[in-house]
Amino acid sequence: MSEKEIAWAHCNRCNNSTRHNIVHSERVVLEDEIAEGCSVTYWDDYTLLKCSGCDTVHLKHESAFSEITGLDGEPEVTTTIYPPRISRNKPAWFGSIDGPFWTGKSEIEQLLEEIYAALHNNSLRLAAMGVRALLDFIMIDKVGDNGSIGENVKVFLNNGYVAPINQETFRTKLIEAGHAAMHRGYTPEISDLGTLLDLTELLIASIYVHPARAKGLKKRIPDRRPSKA
Repeated sequence: MSEKEIAWAHCNRCNNSTRHNIVHSERVVLEDEIAEGCSVTYWDDYTLLKCSGCDTVHLKHESAFSEITGLDGEPEVTTTIYPPRISRNKPAWFGSIDGPFWTGKSEIEQLLEEIYAALHNNSLRLAAMGVRALLDFIMIDKVGDNGSIGENVKVFLNNGYVAPINQETFRTKLIEAGHAAMHRGYTPEISDLGTLLDLTELLIASIYVHPARAKGLKKRIPDRRPSKA
């Protein structure tokens, strides 16, 4: 296989940059004449890549316009990979058969999937709003709808779902970030979203995952045998 048939690209499954076989490539060129003897050119390159490590298939799309150039005078190339590079891996308990989230059908799983998709597509405000929607669902699931977000937060905290040392963080970071994205034009940084998801995933684990796994563990622990007199 020649070097032209090999490319390096990021593989989401391998979570690294790996060697990819070029399965197929196609170039589309469009030329528009804007005046007599003067034309502009658009081109698109489509390359189907297959990871040589895990066989995952990616599509690389490169596009350029003759009139948009860099400092060297060459056309600037825009590169897009499908599916997009995953910027955050799901927690280990997501999809694990020994926990409550492995069917993909629960509201929490579906909301998390949409949040991760928004994050991978750099839709950071949508991801922040999704975190807020997920927190609203969790609170209502555990303490019911008490008429307003403020009352839901109050009852949720009073019921001990968040440790006292973390309650201020819950109010000012998790709840307020989503509210600001919806109503005050706040666009979080990627690191901000990482922090919000860290806190949200920890909350889900403490409320849903750990109790479910603890029940399974209890069933597997043998009972104490009565001591002989």
